[in-house]
Amino acid sequence: MSELVAKPIGANIPPEISDRLERLELLYTLSLDIFGARNIDELLTVVMSRVTKAMKADRSTLFIVDQERRVIWSKVAQGTEPFTVPMGRGISGYVAQTGETLNIPDAYQDERFNPEVDRRTGYKTNSILCMPVKDREGVVIAVIQAINKLDGIFSEQDEDFLRALSAQIQLAIENSTLYQDLKSLFESMMEAMASTIDARHPTTAGHTMRVRAYSLAIAAEMGYSEEDLEILNYAALLHDYGKIGVRESILTKPGRLTDEEYSEMKQHVVYTMDILNKIRFAPRFREIPDIAGHHHERVDGRGYPDGLTGDQMHPLSRVMAVADVFDALTSVRDYRSPLDPNEVLEMMKKDIGTHFDEDCMLALERYFMRTNLGDQIRERNRIEIEERLKNDPNAPKLIETF
Repeated sequence: MSELVAKPIGANIPPEISDRLERLELLYTLSLDIFGARNIDELLTVVMSRVTKAMKADRSTLFIVDQERRVIWSKVAQGTEPFTVPMGRGISGYVAQTGETLNIPDAYQDERFNPEVDRRTGYKTNSILCMPVKDREGVVIAVIQAINKLDGIFSEQDEDFLRALSAQIQLAIENSTLYQDLKSLFESMMEAMASTIDARHPTTAGHTMRVRAYSLAIAAEMGYSEEDLEILNYAALLHDYGKIGVRESILTKPGRLTDEEYSEMKQHVVYTMDILNKIRFAPRFREIPDIAGHHHERVDGRGYPDGLTGDQMHPLSRVMAVADVFDALTSVRDYRSPLDPNEVLEMMKKDIGTHFDEDCMLALERYFMRTNLGDQIRERNRIEIEERLKNDPNAPKLIETF
């Protein structure tokens, strides 16, 4: 048995058998990839590259059907720029409209063939194998097209292989659509939860979305992965959700809080963690309560609620700690004018090593300089202050000093 395993695949095997083994391996690999894939674009690009090789074709295209607009568009187009085709036009449009499979040995002898792409690109299409991808209800959702068999014309075996592959691609597309729908639902729920805090605490409306934007910008500057940015996105959206448990009289107080009131306000991060720990997050999101609940910690251990040091804090909490303070100091408040963004940046840099993590602060500075963030904030505050004064001529005079 070990001797058989040690032999390379294809050794002493007739070419036609070797081709079938290669195709079976592709189908098996694809079935595994589908269940683990979160990026459908990358998956389908790789799949179509393998299809071209396994089919011994010159190139392949995967079209997605848009039933509402009555067009198909190239999701993966090898050898050409992305393009759209009206339903019913050309070979691929015909297949999308009728749901039939077409195996054409000579494209220019078929009246359904549209030579427009060949004329535009200088390419010469000879043989075509074009097949629909149908959902569980039999509706065509995609079209696979292989062009120019390298050693003749496409065979019945090629059709069988592409038919088996179309079932896998159908599953990949439907799984991806379901994943994107669930992701959109999840994110909209997170945003709805965050908006309830703005509704209860109108004086800081917009703070959550700005902290999210600043946090993601800082993390991106630091080179965090897409997976980490997704986690941070949700943690930032929910970082103040515990304020839902703070008394209304404290949450909406127009002036500064007393020491006793401030102590109660600080409990919001504890409430945040308690509430979020009750949510059954997917495994990759299970650190969200910890990240969201510790954005008021300091790297010197003098923050709250747990007095964590920088090494003990989650790295993404260190990012959010910078974003949260930066927005708080540069935004309009009822009890004070916003500070100048450039001055805030310099002031916060002086707290590197005590309040803030150095790498996070320097990342904020790079983002600030590169995007002219200071000018954007000043303009936003100018508009908000003018709006407040217009709606309430008796608004606190302190904002007039801005």
